[in-house]
Amino acid sequence: VPIAVDNAIREIIQPVVERSVSIACITSKAIVTKDFAMEGDENKMQKAAQLMVANLAGSLALVTCREPLHSSISTHLRQILSSAINDATGNSSTSTQLGELEKNALDQCCAICSTDNLELGCRLIEKAATEKAVRKLNDTIAPALTLRKDTREKKGQLYYDMSIFGSENQRYPRELPDMLRPKPGGLRPEQLLVYEAFQRIPRQPQPTQSSSESQSGQSTGDASNNSSGQLNMNAISAIALKLDKTVETLLNTAGPRAQEISLAMIPPEHEIKQLIAAIPRVVASVGDPSSLSSSDTDSILSFSQGILKRIYEVDLSQRLRLEALIALLEMLNKICPQLGRNIGTWTKYAPTKTDAERKLHRAVLLLLVRSDLIQISDLDAHLAKSADEGRDQVWLEFLILFVRAATLENIVPPAKMPNMINIVQLIAEDRAPTSQQINPAFRKAAARLLEELRNSLSSGGDARGRQ
Repeated sequence: VPIAVDNAIREIIQPVVERSVSIACITSKAIVTKDFAMEGDENKMQKAAQLMVANLAGSLALVTCREPLHSSISTHLRQILSSAINDATGNSSTSTQLGELEKNALDQCCAICSTDNLELGCRLIEKAATEKAVRKLNDTIAPALTLRKDTREKKGQLYYDMSIFGSENQRYPRELPDMLRPKPGGLRPEQLLVYEAFQRIPRQPQPTQSSSESQSGQSTGDASNNSSGQLNMNAISAIALKLDKTVETLLNTAGPRAQEISLAMIPPEHEIKQLIAAIPRVVASVGDPSSLSSSDTDSILSFSQGILKRIYEVDLSQRLRLEALIALLEMLNKICPQLGRNIGTWTKYAPTKTDAERKLHRAVLLLLVRSDLIQISDLDAHLAKSADEGRDQVWLEFLILFVRAATLENIVPPAKMPNMINIVQLIAEDRAPTSQQINPAFRKAAARLLEELRNSLSSGGDARGRQ
């Protein structure tokens, strides 16, 4: 499938991008030149032009490429599958070997795969068109920008393009209403909103259909208009959407056994693993994470915050979905290390009012710690503080269960959780500095946990002794 998508994109990207960029640049230059004729600030003019041309070029590319790309992916995939069948059967033609049922199955497979991968291909073409349009328009309006800058710096005056008033026969701007006619001082703030609205038009897909993903989707839209071209948030958003659909399909297929499936059970060649591994490739142009611009960093953090919010909406029985979303955050953390420093803070505001919410929160924290997305030292201090040496028995129970799961699943050794282990010892030995009666069940659980930890340590020591 990736080969077919890649070949299809290569086949149509050049004519689509060239046509979209040409139309968008001609239109944007004509409109911006007229609207900003009386604007002396070249920065306002350039920003408005970039926002407009990026949106026009991207929208045109999306509309133009969708149908031919869908057809091309299906054609290339059919050729690849037919070739694979030929190689497997040793025949030069499959027409005499495949019956009507097999042909229909092949056609259906190609149609489904091309539809599932269409959005990702469209976003990649859209990004190429957007970036090229911004570069081309910058070159096109460069003389006008330079003229405004030189007039201000050398003459101490604001530049006004009076050529728009040059001919008595031309209708613009003579026949415009007075409120729309260009005036010295440039566009008013409410008029500039027309251009600023281009960056808020939602064209990108969201990773899921929940409200949290609408928020993350909006952040990706802002990032896609970044003229630096360093970060392809549109592609990341498309991958997140595809990943969610693929996980949903697998869970539906598994039926009652869906809750038994974990990410570790998925083979490397499966589409879920391939989609997760694709995240670093779509941002390969970023290179060193320190080269991320502040806007790119903000876009990743905003997108990731939406993903984390989505995680806390997942049913705990869908472990595969939880682990896939955590793996997505893990890949984003490699691009933006600041993400790992923020996730610990975000999780402090997770919903924990009910037993079910706390159970999900505990599972999420364990996955985040296992993926090195949260520093265990910070979490150790936070959970110990929340338990308040046993005074808050809701968080005391949470702490005991967390320590037990973290140690028994070999996620964290006890030595890295000194504050929580100390509270467990205080409760087990009935030394908690509180006048409040500790639930006997918690004291028994703490004592049992200490016994398990001692047995684990002693068995580990015996094993090392035998070695």
